[in-house]
Amino acid sequence: MRQVQFSTNSEIRFATFLNLKLQGNKFQSPTQEASTQVLAATMQENKLSNGAYYADCKVKNEVVSAKNRLDAKKLFDYWDRVTQEYQFN
Repeated sequence: MRQVQFSTNSEIRFATFLNLKLQGNKFQSPTQEASTQVLAATMQENKLSNGAYYADCKVKNEVVSAKNRLDAKKLFDYWDRVTQEYQFN
């Protein structure tokens, strides 16, 4: 697979959009998108599944790529670099 480097936020947003469309995911309104976060934030702690992936207000199976350690490291390194000026040293 070819490695792609994004240089702008709009390129990242477009790539995310394209990835969702290629995977056949449906798009939702902002209210629908926020419903899972609101549910998780307001649900009683003993009702939550610790470490679970929630989507559409229920626990879902993770995709295989979510457990890719190389991608996780790349993401961590990227966010570490772009937030460097806000970090405490």
